[in-house]
Amino acid sequence: MRRPIDLEAVRVAIAGLREDVRRYPALTLPDSQARAANWLADQEREPVKKLDPVGSVQLNFRAPRALVESLERERARLSSVTPGLALSTSDTVRVLLARALAASPAPKRKTAARR
Repeated sequence: MRRPIDLEAVRVAIAGLREDVRRYPALTLPDSQARAANWLADQEREPVKKLDPVGSVQLNFRAPRALVESLERERARLSSVTPGLALSTSDTVRVLLARALAASPAPKRKTAARR
């Protein structure tokens, strides 16, 4: 099913592009256009790059607001003690989970009863 074209969104996008060209006229130079065309061709050849070499899995969950606020405070604290590193909330969750799991005692394995 075809959706109608949002002409207002098109107008806004064109106005934004015109503003970019006004602010950065070098974007219209032939070498800039060639670089953009080459980059676009690269993206079309390899549209999905593997951003995560370790093969992580995305988790989505709901959390109480107080927990999210605590995460934000911890993110700010960790960022302040590591100058030059801007941690995201996701980074903070990974750090905290890794620490908690490392500190947790390993579960004891049940052994089969001998006869």
